[in-house]
Amino acid sequence: MTRFDRGEFLTFGGMSLLVMLLVRKVFAQRESNKREEYLDKSKTIEWKPYRSEKLKFNTDFLQYLTTMESELQRAAMEEEWTIEWSEHNKIYYEAKEELEQKKYLHAFRDFSRAIDILMTGLH
Repeated sequence: MTRFDRGEFLTFGGMSLLVMLLVRKVFAQRESNKREEYLDKSKTIEWKPYRSEKLKFNTDFLQYLTTMESELQRAAMEEEWTIEWSEHNKIYYEAKEELEQKKYLHAFRDFSRAIDILMTGLH
């Protein structure tokens, strides 16, 4: 076994530290690139608790949403769910009015709120 003198030990330690810092820098760069890929708004986000996807809005989807709201509303009435009907009706009629005025995004928002109120009453 050879003994290192103090100068060789410091040189060896310094080189080791430099190599470790370079390796850490490379791994940090890779992680940064991966994170940027995940944050790309055009891709599906899968690393969060819920998945999300960009939605290309169309009126067919809005029609489906209105049908679903009507079915939920019918079920809520038949099964006597505990619903804040005044709040629901206010939002529901606003959504219908916005739909007639072709304010589709506002109608989408309000139909979604109406469905949320109905689903809250289900619990």
